[in-house]
Amino acid sequence: MNGINCGVPIYDFPVPNWNKGKKQTYAMNAEKIVIHNTYNSAKAKAEASYMVGNSSWTSFHTVVDESAIYECIPFNRNAWHCGATYGNRHYIGIEIARSTGNANDFAKAEENCAKYVAAILKARGWNVDRVVTHQYCSGKYCPHKTLDLGWQRFINIVKKYMGQTLVQVNTSVSRGGYSVMTKTPGDVLNVRMGPGVGYRKVSSYRDGSKIYVEEVVKNIEGTWYKIPRAGYVSARYCVGI
Repeated sequence: MNGINCGVPIYDFPVPNWNKGKKQTYAMNAEKIVIHNTYNSAKAKAEASYMVGNSSWTSFHTVVDESAIYECIPFNRNAWHCGATYGNRHYIGIEIARSTGNANDFAKAEENCAKYVAAILKARGWNVDRVVTHQYCSGKYCPHKTLDLGWQRFINIVKKYMGQTLVQVNTSVSRGGYSVMTKTPGDVLNVRMGPGVGYRKVSSYRDGSKIYVEEVVKNIEGTWYKIPRAGYVSARYCVGI
């Protein structure tokens, strides 16, 4: 369907003619690739079959699992997948299946997706900056499992199959034991489940809040403070007191 060859079996599973007006409404000149997780344990073929045959507007271009890839919508047509009008009209949507199933199956599905994405990037002369999360588009915590495991980790797998230098994701942790004050004039400081913007937001602090730092985490995304029984905040928006 899309002329991609990545070493993983790829099957056409097109939207039937009677459903194309809803699932792939507009012509599209793709600009980015959006990665999703299906949030269930079903195989890719089952996901493809359900999507192309139901009456919902929700759709995606491709779904991948541990053994195969199914292309449902050509890349020159849009899909309704990311909760944002511009993204739905301009971005390729790829679902990684099996995200709540067996961990080994999901790991292989991610690997296959990385091979597929790398092949698309090469074919189009794109770099990995064209690969984004569903969260990037609309704020939804998706691809949930891939984000939990680390977004840069996934990008590194893509880069591996593109033959590019990997980004080091080493993390250092040091002891805190002191308090800081948030500095976000006119705004709040988000508290996240982990040390990075890819982690889900769990709460927030108002500007000028005093918070106790239990640990200091330094990684590729900067410096993060671990707050006891709360989560992590970016040190960029805190000042010493």
